[in-house]
Amino acid sequence: DLRVRDDGTFGDSDDGDHHRGRDDSHRGRRVTISSRGGGLDAHADLRIQVPSGRRVSVYLAVGKVAVANVSGSLYIDASSAPVAATRCKGTLGIDVGSGLVEVSQVEGRLSVDTGSGDVTGTDIRGDELSVDTGSGDIRLSDVRAPKISLETGSGAVTADLREDVGELSIETGSGDIAITAPPTLGAEVEIETSSGDIETDFPLQVTRSGHDHVQGRIGDGKGTIAIETGSGGIKLLKRSN
Repeated sequence: DLRVRDDGTFGDSDDGDHHRGRDDSHRGRRVTISSRGGGLDAHADLRIQVPSGRRVSVYLAVGKVAVANVSGSLYIDASSAPVAATRCKGTLGIDVGSGLVEVSQVEGRLSVDTGSGDVTGTDIRGDELSVDTGSGDIRLSDVRAPKISLETGSGAVTADLREDVGELSIETGSGDIAITAPPTLGAEVEIETSSGDIETDFPLQVTRSGHDHVQGRIGDGKGTIAIETGSGGIKLLKRSN
């Protein structure tokens, strides 16, 4: 069940400027998609080839999306569909109502927003990484980005950082958090959990601590790290190589 605008787009978010400032009267017509019952019986498989450096928006209500070898600015809005993207360069935005998101070998700016579904990623390089899921685990490996924001309402977060970070923010309402970082990590650190243990093997100059939180400095303290979970353990560990 969703509302589709006259230009074929839908959803509350968009690729940046198509529908900004519109009111509810421009939300579009209600469309119901079902595997049974009356109405129009139709489906289509689309293969889209994208020239390098272009800006493309793809809207899919139900199905699946597979992206490979795209260089440019790509925005994907899927109401109920898994999304897999690999070997992408530039700007990649993924907005999914319900479905698994898998990304690999992505270079540039990456943003993932899901209502429900796990997010997995490997070999991610760029200037900014943002992942937000209402319910689902976030699992990332081989990440190189100076600015990282990871948030889930309910789910675990694991991330393997290959470089020092300028800004790292991680939050989950319920779930464990485990971050692996290089030995050269330097940051002002604030870690908090309402229910769970806090563990780090980085030398930490503690400035404030309690049973559920710790604040201090690691290394040169040039970056900032904020990690919080409502219920779960937190680990900030050194990479072995």
